[in-house]
Amino acid sequence: MNTAQRKTVHVLVVDDSKTVQLLQRVVLEEAGHSVSLASNGQQALEIVHANPRAFDLVLSDIDMPQLDGFGLLSELRKSHTKEELPVILISSMEKDVVKSKGMELGANECYTKQNFNTTQLLSVVGSYSAHS
Repeated sequence: MNTAQRKTVHVLVVDDSKTVQLLQRVVLEEAGHSVSLASNGQQALEIVHANPRAFDLVLSDIDMPQLDGFGLLSELRKSHTKEELPVILISSMEKDVVKSKGMELGANECYTKQNFNTTQLLSVVGSYSAHS
């Protein structure tokens, strides 16, 4: 698919690391996407519930205060299907743990931070621009 057919993806980045938030925001915005930020799962839930159709994709860390990424995913799946609001989990936890629990709870995709770089970030988000 060429770039002319892709649309801007509105991404909610959920991570308690300001560095990760900044990096993902800069990379995604430079690629033409729109980015909103949340520092934990509870804040992300409040943002999504205030405007349920605002986001095309959620990129979430797992290990966060107040409500972790698994809890966020579980809550989001009560009101949004995988197709309505794709959720991608990115964590420093072991790949098998992330993938098995994440997929069981309804994640669209799961990655470990060790293997997730900016090229892959753009590729993953870009793949959702065709769906949104």
